Amino acid sequence: MVEYRSRGKGKDRQVYPIGSGRRKPFGVPRELAYDDVKQIRSEGGRARLIETNRRLQLYAPYESELNAPQSNNSDIESNNMPANVENVKSNTVKAKLSKAKTLGKPVDVVLGASGRANGYGNSVYIAKINGTDPKYRFQREFLNGQTFRAGKDVDKVYRGKLSPGTIIEVHEGENKFLGIVDARGKVTNWQNEDSIEVQKKYDRILRQREKYGITSQ
Repeated sequence: MVEYRSRGKGKDRQVYPIGSGRRKPFGVPRELAYDDVKQIRSEGGRARLIETNRRLQLYAPYESELNAPQSNNSDIESNNMPANVENVKSNTVKAKLSKAKTLGKPVDVVLGASGRANGYGNSVYIAKINGTDPKYRFQREFLNGQTFRAGKDVDKVYRGKLSPGTIIEVHEGENKFLGIVDARGKVTNWQNEDSIEVQKKYDRILRQREKYGITSQ
């Protein structure tokens, strides 16, 4: 049986469930939710950020139909959104993604990595991340390029073609970074792979691509 408690007085009084009936708040921190919004937009969808829990400052992406008319009230607070917003999906976006096989036409890229390789787990490499892996977290395809050595200091340079949206991992000795190739062939949004939040972010991106069968060339 669900028990309830109240808080506040008058018009500010709130009633909420406790014990086994208490629902886990929906949403994630604003930064993570906005990353999902940008990912949806990059794949052709129309999305914006909504607030799902004001007290806990939780947010979530909201997807709309591609051909829906633009509302003048697009910035309305989340309390006007449907209660089951987490289940709202764009059928048009899913149809496009389900037909996609690759990320797009490859563009010219130049990538570099520099660091000290000491033989104790510290290495220097450039890799393309193709998916998730239960043991190593990511499926890596190491990119071959020119290598320059000066003692334990190593410089690697890769020149080639990669699809926009390709996830790149650069290992520079003790440091690892993740970034995404843009339409101009530049790698943007470099982030430290040691961060748990960064790992979760890229894990979500990769699992979404695997769900719709999207691969990089």
